[in-house]
Amino acid sequence: MGTRTMTVIAILGAIVVTVLTALSIFRSDAFRLTLAELREVYATEQSQFMNIAGMSIHYQDEGEGYPIVLIHGSEGTLRTWDAAVTAMKDRYRMIRLELPGRGLSAQVGPDELGDGVTLHGMVMELIGELGVDGSFHLIGQSSGGTVAPRVAANFPDRVE
Repeated sequence: MGTRTMTVIAILGAIVVTVLTALSIFRSDAFRLTLAELREVYATEQSQFMNIAGMSIHYQDEGEGYPIVLIHGSEGTLRTWDAAVTAMKDRYRMIRLELPGRGLSAQVGPDELGDGVTLHGMVMELIGELGVDGSFHLIGQSSGGTVAPRVAANFPDRVE
C-alpha cells in the first residue's frame, strides 16, 4: 500500500475511534440528570406533585371554570399543552399531568406500575384529589389518546 492509502486508513480509523468514544461517553450516566435535578431545572411556578400509587406524579392545575383534563403522548410531557392552557385558562380549569416515566413524574417503565395500577385509574385518582367531583372534558394526544377512552369507558358518567 502507498503512503496516501495508509494515511487515509489512519484518518478513517481515528474518526471511527473518536465517534465510538463520543457515543460511549454520551450513553453513559455522566450526562444524565437525576429526577431531582430535572425538577430543579424544569419545574415551573405551576408545577405540583402528588403521590399516586406510590409514584410522584407531576401535574399543573390552572384557571377556573369547567375542568378540562389533558393527557400528553408517549414522548411528550405536560408542556405539550402550554399553548392550549394559555389560550383557555381564563375560561376553563385546565388540569394536565405527566404520566409515569415521562417528564418530571416518577421514572418508571410501563411494566413497573404495579399490580392493579392503571393509567386511567391514576388520572381519576388525581382529579378526585383535586376536588373534581362532577363531569369534565378529557383530551388525550397520541398515546394519551389511548388512556382517555379507557377513562371514559370506565367512568362514563364523569367524562363529557
